[in-house]
Amino acid sequence: MKTYCKKAISLLIAFSLLISITAVFGTNSVSAAQTLVSGKEYYIRIVYEGSSHKPISPFYLEPGSSIGGSPTRYTMTQRLFKGAGSQKWYIYANNDGTGTYRIVSSFNGACLSVLPDTVDDGNPIETYPWNSWGCQRWYINAQSDGSYRFVNYKTGKTFSNTGSYDGVDGSNLVQWKNNLYHKFVLEEVAKGDSRLYFLCGFTDGNTTVTRNACAALGGSSTTAYTSVTNSTTVINSMKSNFLTFFDSHGEYTHLTLNPSSPTIWHTNTGLQMLNKYDLTKNELIVYFACRCGQQPADPNQINMVDSAWRSGAKTVVGWSTGIKIADQIWVEPFFTNLSQKKTVKEALNAARVAHEAIYNDTGLGNYCWAGGDINYQKLLW
Repeated sequence: MKTYCKKAISLLIAFSLLISITAVFGTNSVSAAQTLVSGKEYYIRIVYEGSSHKPISPFYLEPGSSIGGSPTRYTMTQRLFKGAGSQKWYIYANNDGTGTYRIVSSFNGACLSVLPDTVDDGNPIETYPWNSWGCQRWYINAQSDGSYRFVNYKTGKTFSNTGSYDGVDGSNLVQWKNNLYHKFVLEEVAKGDSRLYFLCGFTDGNTTVTRNACAALGGSSTTAYTSVTNSTTVINSMKSNFLTFFDSHGEYTHLTLNPSSPTIWHTNTGLQMLNKYDLTKNELIVYFACRCGQQPADPNQINMVDSAWRSGAKTVVGWSTGIKIADQIWVEPFFTNLSQKKTVKEALNAARVAHEAIYNDTGLGNYCWAGGDINYQKLLW
């Protein structure tokens, strides 16, 4: 009898711990969700998932085009993350006994509304000045995975995009019936801004791939620089980063940030600048560039990896040789594995394997690191 009691107690404790862990971390694509607090400012991320849908690089609610030139009436769209004011929303409890909220655009001060306010699927979602109408009130129902469902008080429906399935960047949003795959994640603006992702790249296409992967990882602000000419700004912005990802050309002690002139090495992105800054907020810096790591011919040669680590970054990864890559093949599995709480080494190796399956050996296994042990380190927030 005592044995059964002990087993029952052990199972109860294990179950409680599992619930606690799930409550803290959430699951998969909604792990960055924030608890709703009335009066706070949020980014609102759309998650489409279900039996026939897969989580995608997230889209965020953003006013689209002005209706009739109005400063407050705008169509509603889903856009890739920019961190701009147009993607920020205040959520307020109405405190009128209905249990509803109003969702107010930081961009124009107007409220998320269904107009016309009938139950028809396809009715436009737009921003409209607050008039206490039922079509401007929303139930925001918490889900077990940390996400929320938005249900309109007047029509009893949610909203989706006008495209097929997950839609595309810029798809308009319209009222639609409630489906299991319509979810929303609230990401507190202040918290997101303090976890800034930063990267620089050569083309808008490659940078977009990396930026979207960054946003999917932690739901945080992402700043992208392309064709940079003022590289002092680049280095200075690293101070407040949680994760810094450079997509660039490199040469042991310097990066080039100008895609149109890859032979121009900006000296103020080099070692003499890095040691002027406190990089202690950086959990991980990745120099996705050639020859920023330890020089094979001279293991004592100082390089970008060692210099950033000595400036306080917890872990810094770079490559000791030239690398030849197709960004989208490497970047997506790297960030996907990080978001799944894999170790940094596991993420690096998964990306290498995915890339080499298509392009063979291109030097991606020649990475080195300084600081934390990438065999065990995970990005936790």
